[in-house]
Amino acid sequence: MSTTASNRVPPLFLFALVAVHVAAAAALLRDPGVKTPAYAATSDAGRYHEIATSRGHPYRDFEVEYPPLAYLGLDAIDTGDFDSTLNILIVTQLLADLGIVGLLLWNWGSRAAVSYLIIAAPMLATVLTKFDLVSVLLALLAVSLVSRSRDGPGGVALAASVFVKLWPVVLTPWLLVKRRWRAMAWTLAGGFAGVALWAWLGDIDGPRQVLTFRGAEGWHVESIPAQLALLGGAGDMRFEAGSWRIGAPRPGSELSSPSPLSPSPGGCGTRAGSAKTSACPRRFQSPLSWSCRRFSPSSSSSGSCPGPPLRERPATGELSD
Repeated sequence: MSTTASNRVPPLFLFALVAVHVAAAAALLRDPGVKTPAYAATSDAGRYHEIATSRGHPYRDFEVEYPPLAYLGLDAIDTGDFDSTLNILIVTQLLADLGIVGLLLWNWGSRAAVSYLIIAAPMLATVLTKFDLVSVLLALLAVSLVSRSRDGPGGVALAASVFVKLWPVVLTPWLLVKRRWRAMAWTLAGGFAGVALWAWLGDIDGPRQVLTFRGAEGWHVESIPAQLALLGGAGDMRFEAGSWRIGAPRPGSELSSPSPLSPSPGGCGTRAGSAKTSACPRRFQSPLSWSCRRFSPSSSSSGSCPGPPLRERPATGELSD
């Protein structure tokens, strides 16, 4: 048997693995466990919804721990309702997942695609409710394009991926090692454009908010140090700044009580089409102030919830209180 024949993956096996990924997304769409107030208040998907439904300018009127292209993407898919927004998020991440498979097939062949499908399968329940696969898709697109001597589009794609999630910046030394100066120039140009977009969207304090996860203490529970600490029984999880973390906070720092949408010193601002407010509304105070009314069928408008839903998006596109 030839080496080529032995390395060939049966198409039926590839399609079966793709079907597993599609089935996982379909199961998530029908899972009632991700359509609860508790999930909306403590999950990344719930945090995305809070960011997208906040009022004012991001990074200035309220802190955002994600780069500007991630913010724009999250804002674009948000409908004003958590359940439908979560469904759109799952579908978009599935499309990104399948796009990754396509890029692997295009540039590295079926064995690479099958390896990814197998390794990613156990993580689908987590990654399909996050925005991470978009940055993976863009970073992989960048590497694929540069590998095929399309330095301009590849550099732009790499810069774009960094402004979705910061981690693809580690790929820039690869451009230097490969002496792809034109791709590096396009990456730097895209980086300057991204910084300009960041400043236009909100405030120069944005990078600090992203790099420090809005000043959170300790390690994110999904990080390697946190996992090692959990395995060694060296810490308890706590909910801080919209995520589960491990590690001692600063003395006197507040844990989980501030809303992820606590306004920054700039106060409340406006979105396009919204009225100027002189004081921050109660919706900034706690994620539960909107989730209990939005999700509990027994809630009434008599004041059982601390505040109204964050934002509705009627057909006119105006904001409603």
